[in-house]
Amino acid sequence: LRYDGEELAIETVLRLQWHIDTELPKRCTSIELPSKKIDTNTAQLLSSIALQCRHLHTVDISNNQIRDEGAMTLAESMKLLSREINYLDISGNLLTERSAGQVAEAFLKQGSKGHSEPTLPREGAPVPLLDLSDNVLKDAGVQLVASHICSCV
Repeated sequence: LRYDGEELAIETVLRLQWHIDTELPKRCTSIELPSKKIDTNTAQLLSSIALQCRHLHTVDISNNQIRDEGAMTLAESMKLLSREINYLDISGNLLTERSAGQVAEAFLKQGSKGHSEPTLPREGAPVPLLDLSDNVLKDAGVQLVASHICSCV
């Protein structure tokens, strides 16, 4: 799913949602919307669309303005997905420690459905990549993310 316009506003996503045919959830493997001025509300709507994509493995919504609320909605959606996202780039989205830990935990727990702790990827499976760079995590946010990563090893 890509959008060539400069800004992806909630109105555009709402129109898109009406045009999603029954085949899109079967075919959509990536959502690539970097630098589209996506705000919190639009990110929340995109999270609900992502839940419909059965083969989704890549999400790039870098350099937008989803903030903590949009990131936390994405984290909640990842917990409900029946498959694993291998690549999640939410860099440059004004995230703080408030959402960084939740996103890291949801992303890392994807491969451990039914387990309380995250696990390492299966042999031969792609190594997951989570990009949280260029946010405002501060030391507390980095420590939260690191603690979730350390619990995997």
